[in-house]
Amino acid sequence: MTNTRRNTVVLSSLLMVIVISTLLYTRHLTKQSKHYKKQNARFSGEIIVLDDQISNIDSLKRQYAIQQEMIAQQSKLILNEDSPTITFNYLLDVLTWMGRDINFDFAISGKPQKNVQWNEYVISGKSHFASLVELVNNIEHQRSLITVEELSIGNDNIAFSDSVSFSMVFRTHYKAGGSDPSSITAKAINGIQANYMLFKSRIFENARSVSEDSRFIDLDKVVLIGLTDNRVFLRDSQGIIRILSIGDRVAFGYLNAINLNEGKAVFRVDTYGVPEDKTLFIRRTN
Repeated sequence: MTNTRRNTVVLSSLLMVIVISTLLYTRHLTKQSKHYKKQNARFSGEIIVLDDQISNIDSLKRQYAIQQEMIAQQSKLILNEDSPTITFNYLLDVLTWMGRDINFDFAISGKPQKNVQWNEYVISGKSHFASLVELVNNIEHQRSLITVEELSIGNDNIAFSDSVSFSMVFRTHYKAGGSDPSSITAKAINGIQANYMLFKSRIFENARSVSEDSRFIDLDKVVLIGLTDNRVFLRDSQGIIRILSIGDRVAFGYLNAINLNEGKAVFRVDTYGVPEDKTLFIRRTN
């Protein structure tokens, strides 16, 4: 074989290798190009979504804040967990929100029940009746889902005491996915009027001592000596003249009416727990 022919064969072989390599490389580049185009299209779509979210981030923040506020304002929230420590600390928080200081004994009521999502506790102690009413009202109506199961109140046979003994059984409810105990905040609730202690006797066997209302005139120690249409004149045991108008206070009561024709003054007094009329007639001196 001549050199010319051999060179021609070599060059032809090289040319074929180059052509085949070029075709393979081009095919590879085409596949890569399609792959990258798909990725670019996907990334472009994600970028558009991200741009839209970024442009609406302030609106999303406002919506999130509104949702959080709505959650915080819900009437009742159930806890995601409970323990004696969690419930005891919650009771202390309730007393802080009330601005009260009530001493009580706290314990879990028996062993935790199986297949239930609540723990039962008992508290007992002594308190002013109005404070106890406020505590029960807050336990039932504050945000944490707690149900009062039993409530016993006694006055220890102290008729004039403003305090009562109490024992309360309640259940703290919880479930997975509930609220974190540390996130529970105070809620404004309507109070319950308890202006007097229900267990305190309102009717007395003996008249109350005037010393309990010593700022005013003792009707048992005065004499009615004169009347006008709207005033009465009384003389006390020391000879001092006292002048009263309709509505003026006396011990445990007030001047209610004047009757000139019958020469009497009628006082409305409450010495036994029930308002009653006490009449003084004018005493004429010779």
